[in-house]
Amino acid sequence: MVPKLHAKGTSFKGAAAYLLHDKDMSSSDDRVAWTHTRNLATENADVAWRVMAATAMDQARLKEEAGVKNTGRKSAKHVLHFSLSWHPDQDPSREEMIEAAEGSIAALGADNHQALVIAHTDEDHAHVHVVVNRVSPDDGRHLSSSKEKLKLSQWAQAYEEKTGIYCENRIVNNQMRKRGEYVRGQKDKARHIFEAQAGIIANDNAADQALAKAQAAKDHALALRGRNMAKIHAGQREQVRIDHKARRKGIMQDLNRAIGKARAKIVEDMRPAWVELNKRQAAERETFEGLEATFFGRASNMVRTVRISRSALGEENGIIKRTFGILTNAGQRKTYFERAQARARGALERVQADKVSEARKALTTEYRAKLAANRAVFSETRADVRARQVVEREALKSDWKTRTAERTAAYEDHARKREASQQMRGAYASNSKPPAPALDPEAAKLKAKYGDVFEGATKRRAHEQDNKRDFGNEDDS
Repeated sequence: MVPKLHAKGTSFKGAAAYLLHDKDMSSSDDRVAWTHTRNLATENADVAWRVMAATAMDQARLKEEAGVKNTGRKSAKHVLHFSLSWHPDQDPSREEMIEAAEGSIAALGADNHQALVIAHTDEDHAHVHVVVNRVSPDDGRHLSSSKEKLKLSQWAQAYEEKTGIYCENRIVNNQMRKRGEYVRGQKDKARHIFEAQAGIIANDNAADQALAKAQAAKDHALALRGRNMAKIHAGQREQVRIDHKARRKGIMQDLNRAIGKARAKIVEDMRPAWVELNKRQAAERETFEGLEATFFGRASNMVRTVRISRSALGEENGIIKRTFGILTNAGQRKTYFERAQARARGALERVQADKVSEARKALTTEYRAKLAANRAVFSETRADVRARQVVEREALKSDWKTRTAERTAAYEDHARKREASQQMRGAYASNSKPPAPALDPEAAKLKAKYGDVFEGATKRRAHEQDNKRDFGNEDDS
């Protein structure tokens, strides 16, 4: 049993298009032997993947209904795809393959998740593909991918211990892992490289291995160049974004400084009005307090306060009750007086605030043009960077095509040379063997009559003659 995890995907439609049809992505499905669904209300595979996609898209609602916080990093890679392959000597039934698929799903902790199992017949060995929806239909949680390769390896070992051991190395690797040693399997070869090597690099021949090593080194160098280019491209795009944000921040800082200067100027321009208001209110307080000291003064304050209550403060309701309070309560007269002065200060503050607001609007309009120009620079720079990166990626693709052609040519040339070498060795072997001496008529009759007995006697006589020659040579020496 060999479980193999494939790269996680974002599209159930794409996975179904590949697994439910032949490899050429045509409408035919000759390689599909059967399908099986799990935690789905349908056995129809075409309906099943659509239900799985709908469940994944409904993740937020599922979480909300289950009372799960919709926090943390989000992932769009909802498609978990792995395959289970049996040894060519094994011939499991459909029920056994389904049981194994469900066991592997349980090993990954996906018991309650939707799954689609597809059996293929396009290989010499029995195998199934398993597609699991990582979004739980119960609460919308994502299936953890922690140690999933190790979990499948341990499950496969337990499976083979019940059905027969075919992979001894897995047992050794898991034992090493238990001892705390780091063990990792070899990375898969790309399909076109694997197919090019098939039948050529199939043994321990030194020339074969040297060719494979040399070609792998060239592939690695080009792949490393691609990875480095991807990092550089990502850095360039990030730098464009950083520069845009820095320019925008500078523009906003300039705007805030300009608004601050405008506010300071308005405050300075309003200073005489504030000085005048403060002087007037100070004189009013002095007069009010002086009048409160005499009977006639209090009477004057009463009349003034009633007038303030009715006009300055705009309070018309309950005037009789308030007037009586003003006439009899010195504290209430002072309260109305202070409210009138506060109202006057508030009016001047509003005048000042309106002037600041007008200045802010004018400056904001001016700086919006700068922000628009900055966005235009950002768009132009980003487009230029993307265009240059497209050219560089196309150049890398071209180099990969050239590398593929070189690799294919190297393997084909190697195969031709090996075939020519084998033909040469065969021709040499056949030409270097001396022709058998012709038999006299009497010997031919004996061979025809006695067959193998004649051949054995002939070989024994030849062997005795060789020994006599050898001994004779030793005696001569």
